[in-house]
Amino acid sequence: MSISTNQADCFLLIILTSNSRYLLLLCEFRLQMNISVIILSWNSECYLDKCLSSVIKGLRNYYSRYEIFIVDNGSRDGSVDIIEYFRNTHPDHVKSILLNSNKGTTYSRNLALKQAKGKFIVVMDSDTEIIEDVIPKLTHILKYGNNVGLVAPRLMYKNGQLQKSVDNYPTVFTKLHRYFFLKKSEKKMLRIPIILYVKSIMQFPRCGFSRRNYSIVWGC
Repeated sequence: MSISTNQADCFLLIILTSNSRYLLLLCEFRLQMNISVIILSWNSECYLDKCLSSVIKGLRNYYSRYEIFIVDNGSRDGSVDIIEYFRNTHPDHVKSILLNSNKGTTYSRNLALKQAKGKFIVVMDSDTEIIEDVIPKLTHILKYGNNVGLVAPRLMYKNGQLQKSVDNYPTVFTKLHRYFFLKKSEKKMLRIPIILYVKSIMQFPRCGFSRRNYSIVWGC
């Protein structure tokens, strides 16, 4: 069996006996983190318990190594208590980043992204609940889709109606169109295929991808 240096930390242990000297090579394998989940929270007391419970349930049956980052933006309700409860009951998986004030979404997410070790990264909000097998389906597409750089699930409202969760590359026009015609667009989504390749092709040179084009897949 061959072991590369990036797969294991090796320690030398020399055992001396009266007859000979034995050299043992002890290796501690460093298994790569399967998946990292990043959740933002701000006064999310009403949602956090269901959100975190659904994420843990959706990960533990499919992944041996996973981590969940919860970044709280200075909540003033009971959000921090719920976060600390999950961190204490799942110390090997749940990690909290508690901020004193609301720093916005970009700064807060980047704090967790810098610490994330997963091969795949899930970014979601605290008012979201996931279906148990949705993350394995999404990671399967990322793993085997050679031209896929991002993947997004279908989002549904509580009444089961599809929510518009993906769009063309943002411009002033698309932002205005979404603002004024969102509900109308969501009704049309009932007639589109389950899998939709977004027309916009994006580049992600700072996300570990090479400078080639990758598609976004929606509706898994």
